[in-house]
Amino acid sequence: MVQIITYNKNKFQTFADTYKISELGEFDSFDDYNINIIDLSNESMWRYSENIINSINAISDFRTLSKELDLIKKTKIVIVLPQNVYYKYHWINYKNAFNYAIKIKDILPNVIDIISKNLILKVLKYLIVKVKQQLMVAHINLILILTKLMVIFVAIYQNQIIVIGQPQ
Repeated sequence: MVQIITYNKNKFQTFADTYKISELGEFDSFDDYNINIIDLSNESMWRYSENIINSINAISDFRTLSKELDLIKKTKIVIVLPQNVYYKYHWINYKNAFNYAIKIKDILPNVIDIISKNLILKVLKYLIVKVKQQLMVAHINLILILTKLMVIFVAIYQNQIIVIGQPQ
């Protein structure tokens, strides 16, 4: 069974008969499913009210996900990263709009920082803890591949965690 966790669950309603569709803040336990797909590609989640590119308004959802990652024992995780979307920031109340918009591909170091500090590092921490508990030697590969339009992260530990994106 597969759970798709997304910022906008309406986007995946056509798959609701086949997969469990959940929102980022309201998902079932990861270990209740063989595979959990975490979709971070929705442009609406890449917004930040402040006048700096260092976070997103939905950062608490990342933290909730990372807490659940601490609890997994058997499931596989697939994380879909954004591509061809805009990061909007600096909300102006009287305009009722964001003041700035920039393509994700043009701020990759910032996006990598947001994802890695709040999600990916938690995944790697989980892997290291599990390795220590099992007294095993771990082979953790972290690959950062830059394409023209996006970044692909892959963290692999005995096929437990897989993080991917789809280049254009």
